Amino acid sequence: MKNIVVDTNVFISALLKSRDCSEVLEALKRGRFNLVISEKLREEILEVASNPKFGFSEFDKSELRELLAEKSAPPLAPEEKISVCRDAKDDMLLECAVTGRADFIVTGDKDLLSLKTFRKTLIVTPRKFLQSLGK
Repeated sequence: MKNIVVDTNVFISALLKSRDCSEVLEALKRGRFNLVISEKLREEILEVASNPKFGFSEFDKSELRELLAEKSAPPLAPEEKISVCRDAKDDMLLECAVTGRADFIVTGDKDLLSLKTFRKTLIVTPRKFLQSLGK
């Protein structure tokens, strides 16, 4: 089974009902891949989901917390500090991918997508990732 890092923007877009992002979360719920996550990334996902500007219900936020708890591997601590992204906050995804030996980073972030790969990890859109699952 593939190890995958899913960017915060994919989770948020799924809650906002983006079709491809919602399908990525459905694939996670069905156990189609292993979610690799760090504590820092988990905290960011939950913090952004709690931002009032999105207006997510308590139910949506609770469901997201449960999904992360049930379907991710235990949060890992990055073993290496990486500084290659224009936006330093994106480096945590690369650190997570390297430590968790991720096959993919799934993101909508154009800066990350422009890298295409980092070491052995492919960096793809939700649609490309779904295609790799045969959707």
